[in-house]
Order: sequence, then C-alpha cells, then structure tokens
Amino acid sequence: MPVGQVPSVYRVNDTGRLDNILPHWIRLEDVLPTFADDKEARANGLDAGCLYRRPDGRNWVVHLWKRRGGRKMASTTTDRPYHIQAIYDLKEDYSAEHFRFAIEECRKVTARVAAEDNSSDQQRARVRILRHLDRQLGRVVKWIEDEADLIAMVLRNLIELRFWTEYISTGPEETGKFLNEVNLDIQDLHSKMDRAFPGALEPLPMPKGRRIDLKRVDDNEEYNFKLCSKLIHATALTINHPEATVENTSNREYMAVEVLFYGWWIVSRFHDLNWAD
Repeated sequence: MPVGQVPSVYRVNDTGRLDNILPHWIRLEDVLPTFADDKEARANGLDAGCLYRRPDGRNWVVHLWKRRGGRKMASTTTDRPYHIQAIYDLKEDYSAEHFRFAIEECRKVTARVAAEDNSSDQQRARVRILRHLDRQLGRVVKWIEDEADLIAMVLRNLIELRFWTEYISTGPEETGKFLNEVNLDIQDLHSKMDRAFPGALEPLPMPKGRRIDLKRVDDNEEYNFKLCSKLIHATALTINHPEATVENTSNREYMAVEVLFYGWWIVSRFHDLNWAD
C-alpha cells in the first residue's frame, strides 16, 4: 500500500459502515445517480437493490434498498460504462501491458473529440485541455515501468487539469478568467527574469485580474497531490528512503490507476460517452 494511503468509507443510512462497495479511487458522483428519495429514484427507473446517492451535509449517503439475512446489502454487479469498468479492471488485474492498453483506449477517444474548434472561448479551452491530456498520457505509457516519480509528475498534472476542466465547464466567465491566467503566468515569469537579469527585458503592461485558486476536490485528491509532490521533489523522505518512495512499485501501480481515472474523468466531463457493442 502506498505511504499514507487511507481507503474511503461510505456510510449507509446511519446503520454503520460499508467498505469496498466502490474502491476509494472511484468517485460516487461518477457512477451513481442522485435522487432525493426512493420515490424519485423508482420514478426514474431504479429497481430494488440498486444504489443511488443523497446529499447529507458534507457527505454522500448511499441509500440501499435490498435486505439479505437482516442486513442491508448492495448489488455491485451493475452495468458500468466501459470507461468506468476499465478502471476497475486495471485495479484488479494490474500489469504494465494492461495499463498501456487501457491508456491507449482513452487516447483513442480523446483524439476523436479534440479536433480544432474555434466557435467560442470555451470550445478553444476544451480542445487545449484535451490535447494537454493526450500529451500527458503519451508520456506515461513510456514511463510506466520507470521509477514512481515520473508517473507522479503526470498524475499531478492531471489533478490540476481536472480542476481546469471543471472550472471552464462552469461557464464563459470562468473560461475568460482561465484564458486571462496566461497573462498572469507571463507576468510572473517576466518578474522573476527581470530580477535575475536586471535591465535585460522590456517592461510589460500589468495584466488585469487575479489568480485563480486551484482547489482539490476532496481528501483523496489532496492525498494524491501531496504524494506526487513528495515523490517529485528532493524531499528528505525520498532522499533517505527511495525504497519506500520512488522505487516502491506499489506507489507506481496505485498512481497508474489514478492516472487512468483522471484521464477518463476529464474526457467524460466534456463529453457524454455512449458505448456501443
């Protein structure tokens, strides 16, 4: 198990804890529909034994309908879309070859939806994000059998890419702020270069706007980001214990599954994926 990994636990109607209905690396919102109550769920076609989610404060409550032997149980044999099932399959039967195959399938879909589109700022931003995703996935298939810090660089990039994906999907105003962030990045670099090489650069006009605060979506993502940072940088932990960090194959395999998850999450956030046999 990777250093510091804590599996998620989902509560079941205040009756206790139910582990391993979904692995910690699958977000409930990606596989379960949301309904206010049983009546609304049934009206939308869910049968007894199915899972759905209800908001309860900061946590999602998984409501289970079916009872077996006096205990509430869940059916986990639901029809999952290919891109969700691919993540489960890689987790259950991991190998570098399997990973490469799974990533290439994601890249094939990405290539089909990343054609140039200048119809709006939002579409331009979408295409650029998808192309950056493909660049990262292209790297990770080459690095999958190398030390874990290389995969950590890809995963951390995808975590940040997930934020931008969600951010520009919010609307045109957010997309405009994202595109304006380019000017802030240039100004930041210019300022550092001007200090390093005084007088070598022409001054730039001050850009408008404020930086966007990149936020992690949950504790699991916060952990992933921190793990990646520890592996990428020359921290005391990686320097003194490479066997537990960059040389640890468990870290590499764990992050490989996370990379596949983020790849499909980004694509499916922009596009409804309808799979045909």
